[in-house]
Amino acid sequence: MKLVFVMFVGVAAALNAATPKEVCDSLAKAAQADNFKAFAEMSVGHQGKQEKSFHSMHKDRMAALKNLTCGNETVAGKHAIVETAGPTEKRLIPFLEMDGTWKFDVATYKTFYRHEKK
Repeated sequence: MKLVFVMFVGVAAALNAATPKEVCDSLAKAAQADNFKAFAEMSVGHQGKQEKSFHSMHKDRMAALKNLTCGNETVAGKHAIVETAGPTEKRLIPFLEMDGTWKFDVATYKTFYRHEKK
């Protein structure tokens, strides 16, 4: 029983220790796999009603997602930006630190790129 508890605490500590860039890498993998649940767990501001738009984004942007790389991160207190690059564009991905865990900040991302909506 103690061993299980220690292992759980160790896993939780490892997840909390992830940097914004590491979370970005995991987000990219979840998006590439069309895994909304994993993506939403690493995000703040995502709601269940956004699952349909997530799957549409996956379909429409698969070429860009396939070769997406997460680069430099800049951290300022509880906020961070990770630079990403794909085959056709570069983007800034915002993160918010919540209870020791970095999360993709959906609201800020939408603000950054709202002018690009069709």
